[in-house]
Amino acid sequence: MRKINPADPMQGSEPSWSNQDSSNEKLDIIKTFNWYNYNCNRKDAREFVIDYLKKIGRNREEVNSIKSLHETIFPAQFGWLSRMISLGFIPSEKTKTYFTTTYRKVLSEVDKEVAVAVVDTVPTNTISIQQRIVEKAGVESGELDGLIDDFVISRCKKEIDMESYFKSRKLSSVVLKKICDTYIVRGAEISEVITSKDAQTIEGYSNFTKPELRRLKEFIDTIVATANKGSMENKPTRKARKVKEKPASVVVAKVQYMKDFAELNLKSVLPEKIVGASQVWLYNTKTKLLGMYNADNAKGLTVKGTTVQNFNIETSSGKRLRKPEVTIKQVLDGGKIVLKKLLDGLTTKPVNLTGRINSDTIVVRVVTG
Repeated sequence: MRKINPADPMQGSEPSWSNQDSSNEKLDIIKTFNWYNYNCNRKDAREFVIDYLKKIGRNREEVNSIKSLHETIFPAQFGWLSRMISLGFIPSEKTKTYFTTTYRKVLSEVDKEVAVAVVDTVPTNTISIQQRIVEKAGVESGELDGLIDDFVISRCKKEIDMESYFKSRKLSSVVLKKICDTYIVRGAEISEVITSKDAQTIEGYSNFTKPELRRLKEFIDTIVATANKGSMENKPTRKARKVKEKPASVVVAKVQYMKDFAELNLKSVLPEKIVGASQVWLYNTKTKLLGMYNADNAKGLTVKGTTVQNFNIETSSGKRLRKPEVTIKQVLDGGKIVLKKLLDGLTTKPVNLTGRINSDTIVVRVVTG
């Protein structure tokens, strides 16, 4: 720990917790972290963790395994919090969760054989996916807090490429979203301090100048914006569900049609032939309406319920027949050119087609391709 210089306004005595006010925990932590950031380094953070473990009576094997780690493994805030708790600070449940999560991460860096021996002494419970996301976001927030500490130590002048940082972390969309939400709140706190006239609110940041606070707010906003961008870019895209094609017989299962018409010695084509066809001719034996239906696109015609679907309204047409025996024969025997001109050659008025098929309807002809 840096030697205390009473003349230095950034130092003063180390924070104590004899009269802790739990309602102001967030403000207390910020003020205390600022003090440790200025007066201590990563080596101190490591020693604080080791001292804490000894104080609470952790076994020698566990303490020695932590001692073997380099100081860069220890997030600074984790060291500061260890020191604070050793001095009597009582953390909230949220702070305890952060502390436990960070300690587990530190343990994961220990040699695997030692780590297993240590972790196995801790009761394990099944952790839900949501809990894992929260824990991961908590660990990553601890790392980001370390970057913020470095930024603050530089008097808010250090340039940090957050886009490169987040890319190197390779975080999932949901974790980045949690981080984004966390630092939106942090940014709002800084904004409040900048604009506030409340002495107690300002006191926690009294070691910052207004320009430094603005630069700190800009840096936190950069974290939020970059995390949000990464969250959107990393969001997994669901593969479109492939719709299983129904067999034609199933598609036309509800169709009621006339199978044969003795008056014209006419037998109907099976309705399932309509599905996928480029053209179909339907004749209503009761109204004497002959309809020519042309498909609207390459997928061809289809049927929904008892109605022909996917036909082109402009090129499809229908007319009533004066001599059905003559016209129907032309439909059955004619080539594509004959079929194309057939309805235009009739003198009756065109009728708008509905596509409906009923028990009076004969499927006269189906054209494919």
